[in-house]
Amino acid sequence: MTQGPRETDETRCLMTFSACTATRQAVCPGCGTTSGRIHGGYRRRLADVAVSGHRTVIDLLVRRFICPAQECGRRTFVEQVDGLTKRFARRTVALHRTLEKIALALAGRPAARLAAHLSIPTSPNSLLRLLRKIPDERLRTLDPTEARCTGAHPRLTI
Repeated sequence: MTQGPRETDETRCLMTFSACTATRQAVCPGCGTTSGRIHGGYRRRLADVAVSGHRTVIDLLVRRFICPAQECGRRTFVEQVDGLTKRFARRTVALHRTLEKIALALAGRPAARLAAHLSIPTSPNSLLRLLRKIPDERLRTLDPTEARCTGAHPRLTI
């Protein structure tokens, strides 16, 4: 007796949105020159913030443009969608920010458990890597005058 394909939790709870860009031109990130010459294109799969408890993936068709400037070091470049994509990223900007905030609040395993509960599966190591990439100026340091000891059992309160 043969069985058909089984539906797993991972495939059942996945929402995929297909999209493509509508621009005819893009600006080269290397030199700032506008180009309309298309070299090719490919699909990017970007993980996004969960929708109604379902994992979300954006299947985005992007194009690679040829830079017309001879002095530019880049021969080709890929168009980026503002507020959605970053170079080499597999997550949307919104998901990246969400994971950063979860990692800042909990770090490691507790953060990964909360992310999984929010339908954003990730590993504790990935969250710790996100924390290490945050520039120091974005992190708030504790001023010694803000910390005080109170109560019968002195403890640090912030």
